[in-house]
Amino acid sequence: MKYQPIITNKSIIFNLQKPIYGSFYAIWDKWLKIAKERNLNIVVNTKEGTATYTYKSYMEEAKKLKRYYKNPNEPMIFYGRDVLPDIKKREERKKVEKKIEVSGGLWAYLENLKEKKPEEFRRLKQQILKTP
Repeated sequence: MKYQPIITNKSIIFNLQKPIYGSFYAIWDKWLKIAKERNLNIVVNTKEGTATYTYKSYMEEAKKLKRYYKNPNEPMIFYGRDVLPDIKKREERKKVEKKIEVSGGLWAYLENLKEKKPEEFRRLKQQILKTP
């Protein structure tokens, strides 16, 4: 079976079925090099969900693995990482974005925050005003 990821203008999409263990998935370094050269986002679709990375963010926690498949004298290099924490972060972010979108956008979210949690609103306002 020959595996090919989907390469678009902005991303490279991996549909991974089998984890190495738990939720630890690995990607062949050939595809990661292409993502780096073309400055593509890395999208990992698994049975647990979807995680999105840049090349740099993927490689920060990735572990190098050597597997002997085609040539017994030359190992194939893979970089793997546990994708479940990133999937959970993405799902949480999507929930917040959906709440903001349903409630009428950011402005409505801030107005609601001002009424229900004034101290948190003041803290957020100070953070916004401090950033250039």
